[in-house]
Parts: sequence; structure tokens; C-alpha cells
Amino acid sequence: MKIKEHILSALFFFFLLFILLHPDITLKASAEGMKLWAEVVFPALFPFFVLSALITHIHWTDYVSNLFTFFMKPVFNVSKKGSIVLLIGVFSGFPVGAKMTAELYHNNLISLSDANKLLCFTNGASPMFLIGAVAGGFLHSPAAGITIFLCHLTGNLLIGVAAGRLIKGESLSSPESRQSLKMPLIPEFQKAVSQSVQQLIIIGGLIIFFSVAASILEHSFFFHTINSVLTWIKPDSHYSEEIVSAFITGLIEMSNGADLLSELHLSFDDRVLLILAIVSFGGLCVHFQVMSFILHTPISYKVYLLSRIVHLFLSPALYLIYTSIASNPSATPAFIPDVQQLDTFTTTAILITITGLCLGVYCLLQLHKAGDRRA
Repeated sequence: MKIKEHILSALFFFFLLFILLHPDITLKASAEGMKLWAEVVFPALFPFFVLSALITHIHWTDYVSNLFTFFMKPVFNVSKKGSIVLLIGVFSGFPVGAKMTAELYHNNLISLSDANKLLCFTNGASPMFLIGAVAGGFLHSPAAGITIFLCHLTGNLLIGVAAGRLIKGESLSSPESRQSLKMPLIPEFQKAVSQSVQQLIIIGGLIIFFSVAASILEHSFFFHTINSVLTWIKPDSHYSEEIVSAFITGLIEMSNGADLLSELHLSFDDRVLLILAIVSFGGLCVHFQVMSFILHTPISYKVYLLSRIVHLFLSPALYLIYTSIASNPSATPAFIPDVQQLDTFTTTAILITITGLCLGVYCLLQLHKAGDRRA
């Protein structure tokens, strides 16, 4: 038996023993997970799940895809079909990007290579979650939400650019036509509703399970042991058990972790950095949701895991770069006003403009190279 199997078996029996000895803690965690799913996750995701299931049967999908043909291939090295996944994935959040990627691959509209690339950067946190829940609800600073979201989004886009070059494989030369997928809309709608409810029930079960798992670790000696090990490795550090427990909880279930991190007695920027890290990783709960969609496909989970680990470090790094420029007027060119004095909309405009210019320049360079190759 492999070491991994021994570890999983030990965790299983430990969790089972804890549940038997502390049913009150387990019941409370289960109820909180159920409440989160019923009041937030199900209402927020259900419409997106139904629409994403119908997207391959809607004629306008082709028109939207054609608008982004010039952008998707040069920048992300994926076919134009990926533009729909990117747009809906960015605005709807976890795990709609993964669901749509699996749907398009299953319908033979994208290649396996494109599916692996799209999975790396189209499955992130939604602006509603980062701006509304994290910035407005947890951190009580709605104005910071747009900066947090743009750092998170920019990190994902940069990963998409890298994945397009590192993951080998070609796009489908002639994807299955729309006519072959054309089905009566009413039966397809009923099927989409049924499948979406089943998928959301699975997601609800995962949220409840990982809420219980995080609660078990919180009430056991696990966090204290981790904190002791970190202190032993670096005695002069200032680790606290609250920081360790909140961060690890976030790596298990990001919503609860983000809430705990926001309540720590740290500076605002430190709390944002930690929250950005766990949200960019997604938490094991989200990872299992992604695996549930790609389980019966050859789409690689390892590629997704690697992209999340990179994003865990990349989005906080982007936030550090932004805040260092914003807090250091001497590092800012004279023609750019002091960022500290800007209102939210102006700051957002600057961030969007800079990001758009960088991606635009890169896109033009790629188009120029493509033109040279044709010549």
C-alpha cells in the first residue's frame, strides 16, 4: 500500500472518530454548510448552470465567438469557442468555467488541449463574491473590491497566456457544426434544469463535507501542531495559531477562510494578501467541484492544480505591485496623479487601462507575427 493511501485511511478514521465523539460540533458545521449552500450558492449558481448547459444550442454563441476570434488565438492560443467560457466564467465564478469547459469538450466543440488551457484560467472567483462578499461584507471596504478583483483576474489572464504556450496540442480544425447539435429547446431546457439541480446537490454535499472537515481540524490539535512546527523552524517569527488556522481553513473551504482572515488583527493589506491567496487557490472544496465535472473526461486535473498554486502566489504579488505604486508617489510618473487621492472609479479606470494596454500590445505583436508567417 502506498504512503498516500495510509495517510488517507488515517484521516478517514480520525474524522470518523471525531464525529462519533463530538456530534454537536459536526451538526453545527453541517448546518452552517447547508445554510451557505441553500442561501448563497444554489441561488447564485443555478441560473448560470442552466444557461451554460444551453449555450451550445444557442445560435448567437457563434456570433459572440466570432467577435473574439482575433483575441483568443493570438493571446491564449485557444479556439474562438473558448471566448464564451472566458466571458461567462469571469462573471459567474467557481465552478462555472470548469462546467462549460467540460460541456464544450463533451460536445466536440473544443480539443483536449484547448480544454486543459481553458481550465487553467477561466475558473476563478466572481466579481460579485470578491467585491460584494469579500470587500464589502468581510473587509467592510467596498472600494477595495475592484482592486482585489482586477488583481485576481489579471493573475488568471497571465496564467492563461502562459498555459497557451506551455500546454501542447492543436485546436480542432473543424469543430462539430451547430446544425448537428441543434435540438428542440424545450426538452433541452428541461434536461438542463434537471442536470443543474443534480450537479448543485453534489456541490452542496461537498460544501457540507468540507465545512465539517474544517471544523474538525479547528477543534483538534492539528492547527496547534502546525503552528508549533512553524515556530520551531523559525523561532523569531510571529506566527499565531489564529493566522495558521484561518489560512488552512481557507485552503479547505475558501468562504469560511476568507471570513476568518478578515477578522484577524492584521493590517488591511496583510488581510487582503492572505484572502487573495486562498481565493486564488480556490480551496479543496472548489477543487473537488472541478473534479466532479471533468471526472469522466481526459481533461487533466493536475494542470488545474498547478495553475491554482501559481495563482496563489501571483495575484497577491500583483496586489503588492499595485499598492507599492499607489503608496509611493516618487515611483509614479509626473503625468499620473497620486493614486492615493483618486476615487474608486478613477483608480478602476487606471487599472483597466493598464491591463488593457498590456494585453492589447501583446495581441498586436502576436497578430503581426502571424501575418509575417502567412507572408
